[in-house]
Amino acid sequence: KAYNWRLKAYASDISPEGFTLHADTWGGSILYKADVSYIAIATDGQDSLRVGTFGTEDIRPASSWVNSNQGTAKFEKPFATEKKPRVVAGLSAFEVGCGRGFRVKTWVEGGKESLNWRLESAGDSHLYMVKADYVAWDPDVTTLAGAMGPIVSGISSL
Repeated sequence: KAYNWRLKAYASDISPEGFTLHADTWGGSILYKADVSYIAIATDGQDSLRVGTFGTEDIRPASSWVNSNQGTAKFEKPFATEKKPRVVAGLSAFEVGCGRGFRVKTWVEGGKESLNWRLESAGDSHLYMVKADYVAWDPDVTTLAGAMGPIVSGISSL
């Protein structure tokens, strides 16, 4: 049987000592291997930092495929500066049509109160659902590590 390609990466059991990293699938999909990258950030007291998620399910259901998706993710608190924040985003979940090309293009642009995003594909791809996690920070901060004090980051292969 052919099932869509599905993956959801997330952390649980989060504490100052560590966390459990998951790479799960659903709906009959079989996961043979997944490589997952992560950044663990202590956000307490970090006024120059915003974290969050955005995705296609913010604007439509995953029951049909659409290859051009866009929306806005509002920050919990606006940035103090009028300058556009720096933003990085990475995929944390997807469902893509099986037997077709796998193409996902992510675009983000931050503002004082929110960020605009696009999740797109092309060719014969069928994008049913895509979700991304983001980190946005004040553009006057020159390095994340310097701005955040203790930071744990790394790469893990499952």
